[in-house]
Amino acid sequence: MAQALPRFCPRCGTPTRVNMRLCATCGLPAEAMLSRPGEQQNHEFGVMPEAAQVVPTPQHMQPNNPPYASPMPPPQQNFQSSWSDPGDTQVSPAPWQAQNNPAAQQPGNIPHSPPPGPPVQAQWTGQPSSPQPKSRRRIGVIMVLLIVLLVLGGGGYVAFSFLNGHVPGLGNAQTPIKTTDLNATINYAGMDITLLSVQQAQNFTDDPQTVNNGMLRLKLQELNKSGKALGWNYNTIARLLVPGGPALVPVYVKSQGNATAGATSTSIVDFAIANGGDLNKLTFQLGAANEAQIPIPLAGKADLSKYLPRTSEQKKTVTYFGLDWTLVSSTVSLNIPGQQASNGMQYLMLSLKVENTLSQDVITGSPFDYLRVKVGNKTLALVDTNLPVSFAIGDKGNKAKAGTATFLIPQNSNGATLLLLSQDPGKDGQATVDFQIG
Repeated sequence: MAQALPRFCPRCGTPTRVNMRLCATCGLPAEAMLSRPGEQQNHEFGVMPEAAQVVPTPQHMQPNNPPYASPMPPPQQNFQSSWSDPGDTQVSPAPWQAQNNPAAQQPGNIPHSPPPGPPVQAQWTGQPSSPQPKSRRRIGVIMVLLIVLLVLGGGGYVAFSFLNGHVPGLGNAQTPIKTTDLNATINYAGMDITLLSVQQAQNFTDDPQTVNNGMLRLKLQELNKSGKALGWNYNTIARLLVPGGPALVPVYVKSQGNATAGATSTSIVDFAIANGGDLNKLTFQLGAANEAQIPIPLAGKADLSKYLPRTSEQKKTVTYFGLDWTLVSSTVSLNIPGQQASNGMQYLMLSLKVENTLSQDVITGSPFDYLRVKVGNKTLALVDTNLPVSFAIGDKGNKAKAGTATFLIPQNSNGATLLLLSQDPGKDGQATVDFQIG
């Protein structure tokens, strides 16, 4: 009959297990446990041996005994000490006290015995070693980012305000506005532009580019009577002239920028000028640097009629290519539909009537080939026309063909000559018409 081991090692009091060969603590062989006097007898009769009253010295710790090498490798443990309040520390009972400790005798509550060797010294790190929850770290990062954004945003707004910047809805309130009605109309590139009024204030809160030390605003109306779609750009063509200083460019423009035939639109053009400027000394100018420019004094006292088209009747007739050509009228203007004259120049538009009194059709070809105008010692080519290239039998009287021929000539010209160049080499077929420019 197999003998059963005692429940505790008789040398050190460590609990035993089935089929063990050596005590896990002191290394006492199982045979020695069974050979101790009284152990087998007590075990057979179910008598529990009394717990050791004196802590025995493990065999491998006695002098002249080498440490016992267990055939089984010790279990690997990740040991990390943690600090706790000494008052909360619970001390596990020593193995030899397990007999009198009911909790230690419960299944699964076997006290842990450290492997042989020097004791592990716990070190105090000054703070708990357990990591903070991820949610707390995430909240901390978000708070830091919010603080950085607030600091950067506040600094940027201060710098923007220092540079007289303005954000609509923020900053200073609207200062008093002084409005002066003008109702002055001029024609630019075929568009009738009326300067309705001028406003002066320290700022305009609806202007995203406003400054706070003086603004001037022009309100304009555009009317397209040209019969074709037109476009414009006040950022390029609008300037404010200040005596003794360079021309000011707009800081803000609110404009549609184009208009279909017969359409009407309104625009505002803002300039930054100290205290809104003095209207008696300011001039609004329309026209780019390379265009014929139109100055409009804001005092409202200037005569703008000199910038309007001027027409003169001519009623002069010559024969060319067998046809009767009549110069009906001449008109000078700073613009034609969709085009402003270049700087120092103006457009000359001639109105012509052509009658065919012959008994056959006449083909003259393109007017660009034979129409010229001579001003002073310069002969200038045609820039635009709507004259036909042929004339049928019966194109006379009320059925005579009509059209215009437009040239670009120097401003302030007083007289000119219309040239109809010969198209028959070797023959004198040229015709000329002299006229005055009104």
